[in-house]
Amino acid sequence: TMQMFEQNMTTNSIKQEMMNDAMDAAFEGDDDEEETEELVDQVLNELNITMANQIPAAQNGALGGRVANPAQPQTAMSTADADLEARLDNLRRN
Repeated sequence: TMQMFEQNMTTNSIKQEMMNDAMDAAFEGDDDEEETEELVDQVLNELNITMANQIPAAQNGALGGRVANPAQPQTAMSTADADLEARLDNLRRN
């Protein structure tokens, strides 16, 4: 029984070591986060975009660009949408 215990301990030790190696390999790329942030900042600087300048403007609604108007009703449904709606209604009836 002592021999079986030692075998089980050895097996468990090997499994634990393999799991630790697998976990280390899986989380190895986490150190790249700082490098990624620097690269994103560099690209934004090259595009002359600063997030700090746009965030207050976004809160005030002063950013340029098109914004969808949800209050405006959709007047025309495309033929593909109409076909899908008809098929859906047909399925609901059956």
